[in-house]
Amino acid sequence: MPYYIIVSNPPHIFREDHLSDTFSPSSLGTYDADWAFHREFYACCDKYLSDRGEVWFLENGSVAKPNTFMRQINQNPKLEHVQSVLEPDDSDDLFWMITGRAGEARMQ
Repeated sequence: MPYYIIVSNPPHIFREDHLSDTFSPSSLGTYDADWAFHREFYACCDKYLSDRGEVWFLENGSVAKPNTFMRQINQNPKLEHVQSVLEPDDSDDLFWMITGRAGEARMQ
């Protein structure tokens, strides 16, 4: 059985209204208004994962913590949080949020 992985450094700064800022190359793509990207991604990403597939998101720990995303993950009954791991080569509080398909097939 193939093992699929989705790896991303998604937008990671929560803002109610990201359009009020002037966009620049250094800020473009960093805002996730109301965590909409995360919410929409976690709602459907299970369709793209094999039974043992995982999603690895590199998150910014200075603006979010693993529990920030737990509600979004738990709203999709086909997903489960696997673990959160600090990025070892970075001092900016980056962490990997690892999510997988739920169920016993994942353990095989």
